[in-house]
Amino acid sequence: MAGKNADKFEIPRFDGTNFALWKLKMQAVLVKDGCAVALLGKDGKPEGMTDKTFAEKDEMAVANILLALEDTVLFNVEGESSAIGLWDKLKNIYEGKSLTNKIFLRRQLYALKMKDGASVQEHLNHFNLLISKLMALDVKIEDDEKACLLLCSMPDSWDNLIMNLSHVKIHDLDVVIASLLIEELRRKTSVGSHGDAMVVRGRSIDRDYGDRSKSRSKSKAKKKVRCWGCGKIGHLKKECKGKRTADGDALPALERVENSNRWILDSGASFHMTPHKEWFCTYKSCNGGVVYMGDDGECEVVGIGDVRIKMFDGCIRKISDVRHVPTLRKSLLSIGMFDSHCRNSSGGNGRLKLIKGILTKSKR
Repeated sequence: MAGKNADKFEIPRFDGTNFALWKLKMQAVLVKDGCAVALLGKDGKPEGMTDKTFAEKDEMAVANILLALEDTVLFNVEGESSAIGLWDKLKNIYEGKSLTNKIFLRRQLYALKMKDGASVQEHLNHFNLLISKLMALDVKIEDDEKACLLLCSMPDSWDNLIMNLSHVKIHDLDVVIASLLIEELRRKTSVGSHGDAMVVRGRSIDRDYGDRSKSRSKSKAKKKVRCWGCGKIGHLKKECKGKRTADGDALPALERVENSNRWILDSGASFHMTPHKEWFCTYKSCNGGVVYMGDDGECEVVGIGDVRIKMFDGCIRKISDVRHVPTLRKSLLSIGMFDSHCRNSSGGNGRLKLIKGILTKSKR
């Protein structure tokens, strides 16, 4: 009967560890079977209960307890014939209430610290196990102290939540536990929707950069306008007294085109990317995450490498760190990537220049 109960209620047989939790479950089994009274001994049996009835309940309790013990533990209680004898011997062996044991468990509780990124539920299980062991040693810990100890055991990355909880009933253990579980769910949801993904948003370059200064005041325009001649900020091309930057090799920047074999300069692209694997001169397969498009669609990055591009004057340029995105409809050149490797950039009158030294890397 005890075996069936243990299996039905998923009570593991006691193997010498975690006695406090096993004892709690075993008591529930004895209560369910109506034989928990046997743990009181003959001296504590209820009035009106006959010796015969008590003996039957005691035998039932002994059977339940013995069948819920592993063989390695069973040898330690061999020879005990009464339920209270079995119970007391198990407690004496596995539930030492010495001061040393109490200090050891308290030290474990106070030193408990959850690792960043670990499961909150598993951490709660460990925390509650230590609390249960201390309670079994007659160590009483109030709920407000439990709440404080639990919050102290959280990583530094949870400090914001702890500060927010300081404005509510922080001594309410249930509120603290619920808040931790909700925060973990929020973080998992946030990581799932904003994971390691490259973001591509915005429109292709098809606007006149020269019109920006028209809607601004003259004082602001003078501070932020860039000269199309030398590339410096603070004056217009017609006011430039320096040498003009010579036009060098340039990539064609197209307006809206339907030909998928052409490159498009994109101010919103995080990286250079193309759907054409055959364009790569060097190529390495990789799991590069996904690219989020402007319509929130997802395109998977499956590789990275270098692509050679023929310029309008016949020169060949190598573009590095190009992402292979098979489901992309257009090949995109990231202005942000060019800008990070160039010293100056300028635009106006339908032209966009990316300048490195005296060489114009890209021009539209």
